[in-house]
Amino acid sequence: MNRIGAAVAFLLFSGASCGLMPGIRPMETLLPRETDVPGWVSGIPERVRRDQIARLHPLLDEYGPIELVASEYRRLSGGTEGLRVELIRFRTSLDSFGAYARERGIDSDARFYVDNGYRTDSGLYFRHGIFYGRITATGPSGGGSEQAKLFRDVVGNNIRRAFFDVLLPGYLLLVSGDRSTRNIVYRKKGIEKVPGMRSIFIVRREIEGKRRDMFF
Repeated sequence: MNRIGAAVAFLLFSGASCGLMPGIRPMETLLPRETDVPGWVSGIPERVRRDQIARLHPLLDEYGPIELVASEYRRLSGGTEGLRVELIRFRTSLDSFGAYARERGIDSDARFYVDNGYRTDSGLYFRHGIFYGRITATGPSGGGSEQAKLFRDVVGNNIRRAFFDVLLPGYLLLVSGDRSTRNIVYRKKGIEKVPGMRSIFIVRREIEGKRRDMFF
């Protein structure tokens, strides 16, 4: 092969490789960098293996998390304010939704800003494709602060640039009754109330003035 042919082959291969890169991008690169969040100092990112995630977040084990990366951030000016950002990857968008909704629950103090994101006094939680993110406070300021929203936006933008968006199954919105996932919890391994069934959706609806749980 002459030099021109080799150069063309190299360019074609490089282009194909670039198309594949988003799918294998290291998860640590999805976390905010110090340049993304001025005034904050990042700790050393940590990676948690599959068999260790259940120890940190027992409710997530049911949905088969693949890996978790996390980093802690503190104010450059000092003080006690700090945030911990965790990003957990799952095999499917339904698994990530299940983990997100299971920790959220139905009877909770969740304050939604979108269907796939809410905040509480302890933190800010969101789901994006196959990822579930948790931003919690390591100091007294609270993880649902405006600063936590900045970190969430950075992570969301990083995911959008690196991965194709993976949508939830279309039938999920039909199950909800109002085309929202805020009142749905997904149990991949079923529940004791409905023996012998797996992959159950629990939907809370108001029927005749009373809130009732329905199973699909």
